[in-house]
Amino acid sequence: FGSLTIASGGTYSATSGTTTITGKESGACFANSGTFTHNKGKVSFTKSGGTWTTISNSGGQSFYDVNVDSSTGAGIYANDPLTINNNFTLVRGTFIANDDGSHDGDITVNGLTSIGGGANATKLENDGRTLQLKSVTVLSNGTIDVAEGTNNFGGIRNLGGTIS
Repeated sequence: FGSLTIASGGTYSATSGTTTITGKESGACFANSGTFTHNKGKVSFTKSGGTWTTISNSGGQSFYDVNVDSSTGAGIYANDPLTINNNFTLVRGTFIANDDGSHDGDITVNGLTSIGGGANATKLENDGRTLQLKSVTVLSNGTIDVAEGTNNFGGIRNLGGTIS
């Protein structure tokens, strides 16, 4: 999909494989006001152009696995609480737990979090919200920016990345 919108009262039942969302030029690449069922599948956000986009999950359902790969460096804001039941992989780009006064972009990952691994710089940034991550690996081109907000980690393994 270029984007996925689930309206209030609507439902989307994901595949147990991979659902790929290629992103939009701007606005929400994932907007859920209805019911999202992950079926233990992966949602992969791959972005090769454009500007920042958002994940708006006011429906509140969790993801199972999430992969983010933005070759342009532009990234994604979590505008609502985002829970990932299993693993979160941030290959390239920036992913922000958003707090702009009107958004509550807390991020919880109950499995493994991997930051970096792609050809470009990669950053997970806490912009005044709460990051609750079970286990974090920061690779050589990865950065985790924990200068703001509340940060709760089960453990961090730094393989040449940056923790600021």
